[in-house]
Amino acid sequence: MRFRSTAIAFITLLFNLRTQNFQLQISTLRFRSTAIAFTTPSFNLRTRNFELGT
Repeated sequence: MRFRSTAIAFITLLFNLRTQNFQLQISTLRFRSTAIAFTTPSFNLRTRNFELGT
């Protein structure tokens, strides 16, 4: 019984760590996609200006 409760506590700890990591990954992905969305138009404008210049 004691081993079982220890195992459950360990699994719960691992699960909590995994969900926290998952939430961190989601927030970094969201931030990265926002940054990409911001940089892409300026990059497109820059390449378009370069094509116009040539």
